[in-house]
Amino acid sequence: MKALKLTYSQITAFLCFATVLALAGFDARTFLGNTIPIGWITSGILALIIFCFLSLYTLPYKGQRPLNRIRTLDILVVLFIVLYGLKLIYNIYVEQIEQTTFNNRITFAVYFLLLCILPYMICRRIHWEDIDIKKLLWFLFFVLLAGLVISYRQISQMLLMGENAYESRFNANDLLDTIGYGHMALSFILVCFSLSCMYKEAWRYAFIIPILFGILSMGLANSRSPFVALMAILSIYAIVKLNVKILLSVILICVLFILNINSINLLFKEHFHSAFIERFLTIFEFSMQNSSGRDAFYKEGMDLFLQHPIFGRAILLMGELKGGYVHNLFLEVLMSTGMIGCLFFLTINIKIIQSVFYLIKHNSQYLFFALIFIQFFIMLQFSRTLIVVPQYWMALSSVFTIYIWEKNKL
Repeated sequence: MKALKLTYSQITAFLCFATVLALAGFDARTFLGNTIPIGWITSGILALIIFCFLSLYTLPYKGQRPLNRIRTLDILVVLFIVLYGLKLIYNIYVEQIEQTTFNNRITFAVYFLLLCILPYMICRRIHWEDIDIKKLLWFLFFVLLAGLVISYRQISQMLLMGENAYESRFNANDLLDTIGYGHMALSFILVCFSLSCMYKEAWRYAFIIPILFGILSMGLANSRSPFVALMAILSIYAIVKLNVKILLSVILICVLFILNINSINLLFKEHFHSAFIERFLTIFEFSMQNSSGRDAFYKEGMDLFLQHPIFGRAILLMGELKGGYVHNLFLEVLMSTGMIGCLFFLTINIKIIQSVFYLIKHNSQYLFFALIFIQFFIMLQFSRTLIVVPQYWMALSSVFTIYIWEKNKL
């Protein structure tokens, strides 16, 4: 029997595949936190990212593909990262402002490097034609499905024991909050939809079943930003495709939801003790009273920006809510890098959104990356901070790289 021999290029391809999978399913690592310390799991993912980066950029090998040409967007990303990175170093390590995000200060630098900068560089270096996207999505399907099933089982056990969730909102586990749970469920839905677009056989309609399970999980999380992201994705997809069949499908989904809203409300109230529908409907009220207290963060973040409008002041709040992050992507950019950094960042995202539209319009097999960019772009408008959402940086870089490659094929 011949021994298995792997070439360096095959090892690099495997590292790229595993890294993209780990980044796309980053929150799924929390489900192992009850058996393995979460720090070990996260460290393993960070080590994988480092090895992948080194294999792509530092070690030449036979058959290695050339580096992708540096584009204007890459320069803008570098300029923004330098501005944000310098402010991070000054705030956290020189001034040592109060922070409540992590247990220690070194995590800021580690996450900024390994969950923002390196994912961007890795996905810009990958030649996506070498990645089996269908296999990647199937792996991600089972990873996310396992996490959602475990969450559902834990929630069912809680309810059987007579316990209810705080404010009718369930966490995925002890380490992943309601927002993370809802967005993991939405990522699962987008995986299912992307896979269904890759097949022509009638069995692809079976993906409706896991999609419904994903929607149920979003309802149990009872967080609004995943539903805002889902509505944004449906709207963009329908508008870009400008297809009567798709428009009618979206309208049908909305009509079915409205017609059955009372039944859905009864289901969640009786079986899960959840006021999901009431909370969901507050999305359309556009009232700061429904912002879950974020209006105080927004006001303080805007005040900080207005005091230092050109280059910004800090990556974290410094007033009554000092040490916290502002819960809004563009406010975070404005208060940390000012109008200069925001101009770079806004230009970057406009270009990526144009690329997203292109991939959707041309039925790209890499549609998934376009959809999750929209998802995590929306998520960052309501929660988290730039340095803890590697999915955003991975999707941003992947969409741009795939867009260039697909345009060059024409």
